[in-house]
Amino acid sequence: MALTCERFSLTYAELNQRADVLACYLQALGVGPEVLVVVCMERTVDMVVGLLAVLKAGGAYVPLDPAYPPERLAFILEETQAPVVLTQQDVAAVLRSRHARVVCLDDPSRQVEIQKLAGDDCGFSSNPQDPSHLAYVLYTSGSTGKPKGVEICHRAVVNFLNSMRVAPGIEAQDTLMSVTTVSFDIFGLEIWLPLTTGAKVVIVPEEVARDGRELAALMRRSGATVMQATPSTWRLLLESGWEGEPHLKILCGGEAWPPQLAGQLLPKCASLWNMYGPTETTIWSAVYAVGKGKPILIGRPIANTQFYVVDSHLQPVPLGVPGELLIGGEGLARGYLNRPELTAEKFIADPFSTHVESRLYRTGDFVRYLGDGTLEFLGRIDQQVKIRGFRIELGEIEDALRQHPGVREAVVMAREDIPGDKRLVAYVVPKPKCQSDAPEAEADTECLTGWQTIWDETYTHAAEAPDRSFNIIGWNSSYTRKPIPVEDLRTWVDTTVERILALHPQYVWEIGCGTGLLLYRLASNCTLYYATDYSANVMRALQQQVASSVSLSPHVVLRSE
Repeated sequence: MALTCERFSLTYAELNQRADVLACYLQALGVGPEVLVVVCMERTVDMVVGLLAVLKAGGAYVPLDPAYPPERLAFILEETQAPVVLTQQDVAAVLRSRHARVVCLDDPSRQVEIQKLAGDDCGFSSNPQDPSHLAYVLYTSGSTGKPKGVEICHRAVVNFLNSMRVAPGIEAQDTLMSVTTVSFDIFGLEIWLPLTTGAKVVIVPEEVARDGRELAALMRRSGATVMQATPSTWRLLLESGWEGEPHLKILCGGEAWPPQLAGQLLPKCASLWNMYGPTETTIWSAVYAVGKGKPILIGRPIANTQFYVVDSHLQPVPLGVPGELLIGGEGLARGYLNRPELTAEKFIADPFSTHVESRLYRTGDFVRYLGDGTLEFLGRIDQQVKIRGFRIELGEIEDALRQHPGVREAVVMAREDIPGDKRLVAYVVPKPKCQSDAPEAEADTECLTGWQTIWDETYTHAAEAPDRSFNIIGWNSSYTRKPIPVEDLRTWVDTTVERILALHPQYVWEIGCGTGLLLYRLASNCTLYYATDYSANVMRALQQQVASSVSLSPHVVLRSE
């Protein structure tokens, strides 16, 4: 078995055959070396078929998460000028491209077209790839306010996979659970490492990956022996009561993580590895086996990779002295798509090599060499931070905030008021007496009216709910667009109410009360509970329910805004 996702599965032969047929179709559409193909799909077996088909056709894929904001998707589609987009019918509506051919792989008529063009037996034979050709372009956060596309070649990917097979290591009998979004570069390890080794991939649905109990249950059922995730996902598992798997190899990376987390994970697994590396040097550039009571280090570089620790003048620093980490070797990206100035700034000539074309990537990471030759991570030398494994440029968020007509200045920082719970916080200075011009004001009014219409339509039948005190209409996941599980919502309501009642509130103002999930449990304990909502429909339904309740009516004031 090659891969599974929920009730769907593919053997290696089936995966290869389906990818061959789609690759024939893509080549007929003009896909070949250096041609970009956007893949924007939900986590399914079709997504993997699409990625593999792009590579077989000789092209390079651009992976996009369907949950991305529409503006980000539109920007990337425009910048890449990809002639083909592989997607699904439910996702296609958010993809706006003036030049791309949108191919929905779950559209029956499109499936017939693909099969017809490829033929009953397309006899596809993939030509050897030039190692210097692009394999994929992955977009990361950018300090200028716009994401930047990192160009990764086949040579870099093959070197990475060959090194990973050795350490941390994987074998044909292994089963790897894939929990990472396709737009995160470490997803490449979760798909290509097992599939080039003969192992099995279990693709975890988005909603399961975000639920610690469901994730732990799937891990037991699948017999997973390898799983890679960011520290936040491992915390999610631990907080759900996960008891561990004695045969599991844990790969943890994407951001720095504390020794306390290592202490919790080590008794629950066979081995624990810290993974380090920026997107620009192809997924991971170093691995380190974490031991009991030992610090969590970057470790040593993987095969055909060089590390240099330098000062501000790019001169090597002595052992134990902090400096910036420069990375060289086979894993270096070609550069940033359509950003020659930024490429020249971050990818510099290698002053330590005799080869004229050798380059080094400036990571911006502050590190030092220890006596045994391993590297220790100390922090960043710029504004970049990592939260839940995602690389974030604070300047990008500040730039977006400053575009608001009412903001004069903005500063964003990462705060960790609770250990292990890093969050972004923005501070803004408003423009004095700022008044939007007429077009801006009209746009704001149109936006507000649009949202009001959406919520009015959502709450059209709010009064018909069987349990009016627990009416969860409209509570859908922003990631999966599916209803949030009832048990999860009950837990959220119970803990939220408990936290608020602990403050002994007498006067409460709830903005956006919806169907009254909190109101029903809090109002009778308050002197006055003032609640507002955009939707006139839901407020009318609430008004009728509150008026008929002896315990609520003396305390509640409702108003539609």
